[in-house]
Amino acid sequence: MPRLVNRPPGYCHHKGSGQAYVTINGKPVYLGTYKSPESRAEYSRIIGEWTANHGVITKPGGRRASASIDMTVAELLLKFWEHCKEWYRRPDGSLTTEPGNFKPVIRLVRKSYGDTAAIEFGAIGLRAVRQQMIDVGWSRKSINRQVGRVRQIWNWGRGQQMIPSSDAYLSLEHVEPLQTGRSKAIETEPVKPVPAPRIKAIRPYLSRQVEAMLDLQLLTGMRPGEVCGMRGCDLKTDGSPWEYRPLSHKTAHHGHERVIYLGPKAQAIVEPFLKTDTQAHLFSPADAIREMREESAKNRKTPLNQGNTPKPDLDRRVKKKFGSRYNVAAYDHAITKACEKAFGMPDEIREPRRKEARAAEATLPPEAQKKRREERMAARSKWRAQNVWSPNQLRHNAATELRKKHGIDVAQTILGHRLGSSITEIYAEANVDKARDVMAKIG
Repeated sequence: MPRLVNRPPGYCHHKGSGQAYVTINGKPVYLGTYKSPESRAEYSRIIGEWTANHGVITKPGGRRASASIDMTVAELLLKFWEHCKEWYRRPDGSLTTEPGNFKPVIRLVRKSYGDTAAIEFGAIGLRAVRQQMIDVGWSRKSINRQVGRVRQIWNWGRGQQMIPSSDAYLSLEHVEPLQTGRSKAIETEPVKPVPAPRIKAIRPYLSRQVEAMLDLQLLTGMRPGEVCGMRGCDLKTDGSPWEYRPLSHKTAHHGHERVIYLGPKAQAIVEPFLKTDTQAHLFSPADAIREMREESAKNRKTPLNQGNTPKPDLDRRVKKKFGSRYNVAAYDHAITKACEKAFGMPDEIREPRRKEARAAEATLPPEAQKKRREERMAARSKWRAQNVWSPNQLRHNAATELRKKHGIDVAQTILGHRLGSSITEIYAEANVDKARDVMAKIG
């Protein structure tokens, strides 16, 4: 098995022959006279190919290195994961969520087939991995997406000439997707708009920042990531309606531009959060925590001369640090906690926080502790499925209202959906003008 390395092999001198060489997959490749321009050029060519192909290169004669045949599934997955962390990045350099989507399926395939030769992994192995996904309770739609990701990994390896074509590789394309009602995989409910009473119920438990984000989604149909990423420099406020161009969005890597129009109502929500630093994000967890602490201090009944004074070093003493912006996970977490408070999650299914409760549970045998945690987790998941909603559903609320009142074409343009046929592309500009007019009145 070839050794995995992270840095290019060096330019070396073979003193006996006076030749320069580089070691590839444990074998020397001679480049010519040591320190000659020709040997330097050949070394640069080989290392350039080595870097581009993640350590799998062609030999000087053009013949493939044996690593492509000997490469195991684990090695291919590792090289793809390194590529994944470099490839899936936003314009600001931060990682997208896609590497996190690959992680569970990479772990599953590596556990079962890590030592198998990559060229021998085919349709039978992919179906076996898919059955494991069904057994652990993944939904049908999620399984079909993950099967597609496994194919993507092998297609990438083939495109990088890391693995040769084989009957097993070609058979991956013939694994049919799971169909509704024809497998034992879990079927998920379609995403629906959130009923208005359930939105109203959680408002008292939201910070000012999260409530503003919620209202903006209802008015404009923004995705959660788009509302979390709002900055002053992304807003064009010299016209009516305002225009918001997110730094990153779902289809940015396809070269698509996303413009979100903010009418008078949306402008009134955004204005209190505008900051002097236009690069700063408008909605910040740190701001929300600071306002909560100030409000808590204001409402205390303890006299000021008895310890009820602001603590200037509080941020230094608090272990948990809050970020300067909300991400989608933090936004979703805030909505979840508000739902738990508003709809009354039972105390017996919550994770115990008091020392006495944790100490009492620690006295149980390990198997009993594990069983109790699993039961509590299952009950909590069931309760949340019935009572908790997510910010993604607010986009469906906006889409439903826009389509009902102004038609599907305007709704598609406002929501940033790409129009499918060439005929509808002809009307795209007219839809943009109509979308501007609609959002200037209702947004």
